[in-house]
Amino acid sequence: MPGRQPKVDYLREKFINSASSAQSLVDSVLGLSGINPNSESHRLHTGHARRVVELAFLGLVSARKKIFSSTPQIYSKVFPDEDLFSP
Repeated sequence: MPGRQPKVDYLREKFINSASSAQSLVDSVLGLSGINPNSESHRLHTGHARRVVELAFLGLVSARKKIFSSTPQIYSKVFPDEDLFSP
């Protein structure tokens, strides 16, 4: 990555915000999910709620990858056996 390395604290804060957002999304979706034919309010099918939870998890994985790919020194310390430039 050309230029100055990104600040680790900034990336950490960004990851924490992503984690907080994902947790909030999961809490909201789980509160809406359920199957109750006698309920007057609309409910989200449990299968759809599970997919939203999976997407929230994938968002966290993506945020983690952004941190490690932006800071090669940290990546090489955490994963010393992996090649940084391999797919």
